[in-house]
Parts: sequence; C-alpha cells; structure tokens
Amino acid sequence: MVTRVSAPVLPTYSSILTILQACDTCKKKKIRCDISRDSCTQCIKSNIPCTFSPIKAKKGPRRPPGYKHVEKLEERLKRMEAMLQSELRSRPAASDVEGEQSDADLPIPAHLPSAAVLHHRPLDWSLTGASPVNPSREIKSLPGRDEAQLLIQETFSSFNSAFPIFDAATFQKAFESSYENNNHDTPAWRACLNVAFALAHRFRAMKTGNSKTEDVHACGYLQNALALVGELSMLTNELMAVQALLGMAILLQGTPNPEPGSILISIAVKLAQGMKLHRRGHQLGIAAAEMEQRKRVFWLVYIYDKDISIRTHNPPAQDDDDMDVDLPIETIDLHHDRLNEVNFYNNHIGMSIIQGQIYKQLLSTRAQKSPEIDRLRTYGTAKELVTTLEAWKQSIPCMLLIEKFNTTHEAPSFFILLHSVILKFTYFHALDTVRRLAHTADLDALCLVQARESMQLLQLLPQGDFAHVWLLLDIITSACTLMLTHAISGPTTTQHELKDLELVEPAFTLLNFLNDTSRAQDVAKMAESLRALKREAEVAKNAAEKHVRVDEVPGIGSKSILSLEEFVGRIQELSSKRCAEFRVTGLRGE
Repeated sequence: MVTRVSAPVLPTYSSILTILQACDTCKKKKIRCDISRDSCTQCIKSNIPCTFSPIKAKKGPRRPPGYKHVEKLEERLKRMEAMLQSELRSRPAASDVEGEQSDADLPIPAHLPSAAVLHHRPLDWSLTGASPVNPSREIKSLPGRDEAQLLIQETFSSFNSAFPIFDAATFQKAFESSYENNNHDTPAWRACLNVAFALAHRFRAMKTGNSKTEDVHACGYLQNALALVGELSMLTNELMAVQALLGMAILLQGTPNPEPGSILISIAVKLAQGMKLHRRGHQLGIAAAEMEQRKRVFWLVYIYDKDISIRTHNPPAQDDDDMDVDLPIETIDLHHDRLNEVNFYNNHIGMSIIQGQIYKQLLSTRAQKSPEIDRLRTYGTAKELVTTLEAWKQSIPCMLLIEKFNTTHEAPSFFILLHSVILKFTYFHALDTVRRLAHTADLDALCLVQARESMQLLQLLPQGDFAHVWLLLDIITSACTLMLTHAISGPTTTQHELKDLELVEPAFTLLNFLNDTSRAQDVAKMAESLRALKREAEVAKNAAEKHVRVDEVPGIGSKSILSLEEFVGRIQELSSKRCAEFRVTGLRGE
C-alpha cells in the first residue's frame, strides 16, 4: 500500500496579494506589479524567478514634536550625571549623619576662613564625565516626612526669606498633598522639592561649618533635580518648572562648575517669557497672591540672568527693552531688629538693573565695535554708571553698617552678614568691570578703596564652607590683583600699602584648599598670578624702604606732622600729583 505524503500547504498568490504590493524585481524597477498565478507578468517576460522579501515590521509610533531638543538637553546633562558617582560611594553612614544633624540648628559665629578652620578639602562638585541619563532614576532617596518638613522649614527661614523662589503657603500645600504620594507627583514638583532640600543642606553647612557631610546631601538632591531638566524644559505653562530651574542655577553658582547654571537660567527665562511673566498686561484673571508670586519669580530669574551675564561677559537672556513687568510689592526681609528695613531681594533687583546697563553700554558687541568717536563717549557713560552705583550703595542700610559688624554676632545676624558681604563683593565687581573698560584716576582710586573694604569683610564669611568661596572666588582674585598692582605701580611704605600685603594672604589660603577640585588648573593659574604680583610688590616695597623709613611715613610712626600741607609736601616727594591727591583723600576718609 502506497502512503501518500501530503505536500506542505503553501500560501497562494491571492493571499500574498493582500499583504504584498509588488515583487522584489518590480520594487527595484519601480514599476507596477500585476501578480498572476505563479509569477508576475514582468518576471515571466524576463524569465526570472518572482520573489518576495519578508515583510518588515511596522514602524513604531512617531516621536513627539521637540524630541530633538530634549535629546540635546540630555547630551548636556551627560556631563552632570557623574557628579555624585564617586562621592555617593563614600557617603557617610546614616548613624554618623544623625549625630551631626542634631546640632544643625545651633548657631555659631562667623570667623575669618583661615587655615585653622579649613580643616578639610571642599567637595568636588565635578560636572564632567559621560554616562546615560535616566530622568526617572533617583540618585539620592528622599528623607522621611518629618525630616523633609524640617528641611523645608530651614529653607524658608534662610535663603527663601531673602530670595523668595517659592511661596510658603503654596509650597506647604503641595507638600502636604503630594509628599510620599506618587499619584499626585509631577516632575516640576519633584524638582522643586529636591531644590528645597539641597538649599537647606547648603545653609546647614554654612551655619555648622560641617560642609563635608552637608555638601554630599545637597549634591545628591541637586543631582535628583538635574535629572529632570529634560522634562522641565517641555513644561511650557508651569511656574514650578521655572522655579526649579532657577533654584538649580542658584545652587550651581556655589560649586566649582557654575557654567551649566547659565544654561538653566536661559531655559528658565524662555519658559517665563512663554508664560508672559515679563509683561504687565498678560496676567488678567489671576489672583493677586499668585500674580505677586509670578512677579517675584520673574525678578529672581532676572537677577541671576544679569549677574551671570556680567560675570561671563555673555549676553543676558532677557532684553531690558522687551519687558514691562512691575516690581514686586511685598517687602522681604530677614526680620532682624537692627536692620528691619533691609530688603536684599529689592537691593539685588536694583543692582541687576545696573549690571544690565553695564553690559549693554560697555560689554555688548555693539558697544565694543562702535567707532572711535563713539568710544570717546565711553568715559561719560562710565561716569554715569559709577554715579548710579554710588547712589545705589548709599540707599542700602546694610552697605553702610556692615563694616561695623563684629565677628561674634548672635544667630539672627548670620544671614544678614552673609547676604551683606555677597552684596558688597557684587558691588565691587560691577564697579571694577566699569573701571577695566574706562580707566580714570578717580575711578581707579575708588575701586582700590572698595577692593580693600571688600577683602576686610572675608572675616565675616562662615567658616569651613566653600559655597561662598566658589561664588566669590573670581571677584576675590580681582580685588587682590588690583591691590597688588597698585602696590607695584606706586610703591610707598604707607599704612595702606603695608596692610594690602596682609589683606591678600587669606586668598592664598583659600586657593591652596581648592587645588584638588575640578577647577584645579584655573585655581593654580590664579595662585601663580597672585604670587608673582606679590613678589613684585614686596620688591617695590623694599626699594621704597631704602629711601623712606617706615617710622618717617605720615600716619604710621611719626607724630611730627603739624598740618595737612606738610603731609602733602611729604607725599609729593614720593609719588606723582595724582597719587598725592589720592593719599589725601585716603587720609581724610580714615
């Protein structure tokens, strides 16, 4: 008996026709394929096999608009992802941290940041390296509800009381409804929460001097927030997105690598502009409290946009000619009984407006490329800017009283001191920027006085903390350079010149402790430049001493000066007429 083996059932051309439109040959020739029983007409005529390639998988869903922009942002964030990798591996155990955090609220006085108190190296907030970015991954776990509430209270009683990024009532309401409740969580809220935690730890470090532990926590929370930047940049109508980006930029200013902060501020400005926060008549129908919060957020973005611009000599993201938003109404202060009228927020707004004008009139491409006849007007513009800066300075109580503060103040004055010193250095930097572009004898003399006064205030900065050092490092270097350059160009042995060599010493101590960070190369150049200037200044001082003994210089050891005229005569023997005029001014100011 013969067993028949049934042939495998092959698909018919009619069934293939429902799936395929053309054979391989017709596809290649881009001609119509009319499939018959065994082969298409074209293949039959050409006497070639009629074949069909396997069907390719269906394409995935189309990517949403703007995905390329997100990819670019993620590429930028690749440099940031490795910031905690080495630090988190060496994170202290929870038992070690608890004992240190128990004293977080105990105030300590501020002291000169000398070698005696800088007993550890600063955390290297390195933003270099490349690793995959996963926005949903949390680098550092969030604290429990009680600890989280404590951190939020610290942020609102410290930094946020002077610079109101967040509204206390709005933030607390969101915390109570969303914390530990993922169903009501959003990327903007998560980022704001991590920013608040990071700010609390940064100011804990300033109060306790324990920056080694607190910086690790702050860095972790900052990295949590940075991982969400890609998502935040797509939230075009979310105020919390602007607040989170602003907070991250502020935190980055106190690290060795502040450059990404300018990117974050630029994104924040664009989001704010998209919400029309820079315009007056586009917020109708919004409650008064929310409108005031929007104005405060915009002006904070404006402050840091202008500050970063004048520091980097890059154009700001917000054009002054394209905004008409009102100034905030509410007065923000630190509720200190001796300085109850201090409003650091409004003071910084005034300074930022002046900084914007300095960039526009002196640093912008248009100003730099103006014809020589227009450049002659630079000195007139510089004079107007200096007059404006001086008027701003005279209107601020803390600028007038800060020099009288001692170094053992009670706790309520801690933030007053910190913000006042930063404001003083910011003022000097603006003045020095004008001086660099428009040299005059009067302006050089004024900048020299402000450099000396600023360097004397280093003793009021918190001990053992490096955030303020990174923030002010370039300005401190500029002040030291100005003092040492003056000591070289006009060497005498007066009290000011002798004290200048002492005032620059803390700068060398600070630079020495920053050698092992990601900015080690820049720090080394700063230190070498200052050392070279100091050596020249000491040589000039020694040369001057060969002609004039220290005890014969007016104001140091001699008591035989009977009149101002005699003093001027003695000075004219040592230096030029302009230098003599400056010395007289200096004597009267003492």
